Amino acid sequence: MIQELPHIMPTWVAFNPGNWRHLAVSTEKELTLWNVEQSNDLYYVTKRFVVPLLVLMACRLALFVS
Repeated sequence: MIQELPHIMPTWVAFNPGNWRHLAVSTEKELTLWNVEQSNDLYYVTKRFVVPLLVLMACRLALFVS
C-alpha cells in the first residue's frame, strides 16, 4: 500500500552517517525524524518523532542562557 504524505517543503534533509536508515527532515515548522524499513526489495519510510521548531528554539535558548 502506498500512502501519500502531505505536501512537505523541507528546508534541509540529513541522515545519520552511522545508520543511513535514520533521516531527519526539517521544515519551517517542525523537525521530523524518519526511519527507513526494508522488507526484501520494498522500502517503507515511517515517522518516528516530530518536534515543533518552537520547542527546539526554546531548548536552545535555555542552554545558551544557563
